[in-house]
Amino acid sequence: MLGADDEEHIALASEQGRVIFTQDDDFLKLNAKRVDHSGIVYVRQHTPVGDIVRGLMLIYRMLEPDDMRNHVEDKGDSEKNEGKIIYEEKAANFSQKNEKEI
Repeated sequence: MLGADDEEHIALASEQGRVIFTQDDDFLKLNAKRVDHSGIVYVRQHTPVGDIVRGLMLIYRMLEPDDMRNHVEDKGDSEKNEGKIIYEEKAANFSQKNEKEI
């Protein structure tokens, strides 16, 4: 999809039920405009690759596809991060469940 605009990328990802991982804040603007999508994971540029991989693995383990629908996980600015709420709630529930099993 070289040369395709961001709206085309979101449309294809949504059609295929895929979450977009990006470091392009234009996707945050599309989300703010209420463009329908299957989920966006946004990470600021210059974030260490290991942090990105760990964050993606946690999202994969903690969130269901329905949790990501029209949702942004913004791993850049915790003060502006609305998406962090769902993740933190699920992480807390996951931790409590595992503590009970130990």
